[in-house]
Amino acid sequence: TLQVGTISRAVVAKQLAEREAPQIIVLPFTSTDEENVEFKVKDIEFLRKRLVGLRSISAMIWIASPNTNFRELEINPHWIAVSQEFLETSGRSLVAGSFFSQDDVKNYRPVVVIDEAVVEALFPDRNPVGQRIYVEQRPYFVRGVMETKLRGSWDQQNGEMIMPLSVYTNTTGNRNIY
Repeated sequence: TLQVGTISRAVVAKQLAEREAPQIIVLPFTSTDEENVEFKVKDIEFLRKRLVGLRSISAMIWIASPNTNFRELEINPHWIAVSQEFLETSGRSLVAGSFFSQDDVKNYRPVVVIDEAVVEALFPDRNPVGQRIYVEQRPYFVRGVMETKLRGSWDQQNGEMIMPLSVYTNTTGNRNIY
């Protein structure tokens, strides 16, 4: 027998494991009657208190795909500012190092967590944890490594770096979540 059911379940399980966890994403909208409606960090707390059965909620801001350097190597991964709950809501796991500490968040430390695709591109022969990388000529220390996951069928594995949301909002003065 071909055991089609067993093989099919294994293929589907593998494809699901390569993607982020199912999520509901709330985006701002533009109306002809109102200016652009944007979320603020305080709105996350409002939703956290009122959504019944909520397992986890996090905030993130897509920044860009900036020039990122380690020594002579350069790449352009996705760059995202995230809140403390990002790993849980994305379904990602750390594979090395650690996630942002409360001190990192409170003291606006320039730290990042990178995914395995960034490790392959910038650190093929060394441990990236504790290394200093430069993003648009600004130094950041690699705090940890998370697994690489696709966000959807449109996504490509260009690599992804995340920074604490507090560092982004403090550096830019922008308090909006897009």
